[in-house]
Amino acid sequence: MIWSQAGRLHLASVKAGAVRMYGSDGRDKLIEMVGPALEQVRRSQVKSLVGVGGTITTLAAIDQGLVDYDPCRVHGYSLTTEKIKQILNMLAALDLVDRRRVPGLQPERADIILVGVRIALAVLEGLDLGRLVVSESDILMGLIQEEVEIK
Repeated sequence: MIWSQAGRLHLASVKAGAVRMYGSDGRDKLIEMVGPALEQVRRSQVKSLVGVGGTITTLAAIDQGLVDYDPCRVHGYSLTTEKIKQILNMLAALDLVDRRRVPGLQPERADIILVGVRIALAVLEGLDLGRLVVSESDILMGLIQEEVEIK
C-alpha cells in the first residue's frame, strides 16, 4: 500500500496476495496480516483508493462481462464495495469448473480469485471508502515514470 501524507509518500508491504493466501486460514488470518497496514493508512485519512493487480482488473472485467479483455475498459473503472460483494457471492456459489467459464475471469485464475476478492474487500472495508478505481498501471510503471521524469 502506498499513500501520501503531509506531502510525503509512505508505504506498507503486506505479504497477503491471492496466490500466497490461497489455502490459508481465512478471514481472521487475512485481517491479522493487513490490519496494521490498514491502520497506518486510516491515520492518514485517505479519501480515495486505486487498486492494481490481477484480482482488481479481473473484478472490473467480470463486472463488465468482458469476453475479451480490454485494458481501455478496465483502466479507470470504478468498483463499489457492494458490487465486489455481489461478484464474490456469485463466484463463491460456483464450482471451479463453472468459475472457469465466467466472462472476464481468466480460467487459470479461477482457483485463487475468491481469495483475491476477499483481500480486496478486506482493504476496502478496512479503509471504509466504499469504492476503488481500477488501474492497469502498477507501482513498477510509477517508478519508471518517476525515473524518466527526473532525468
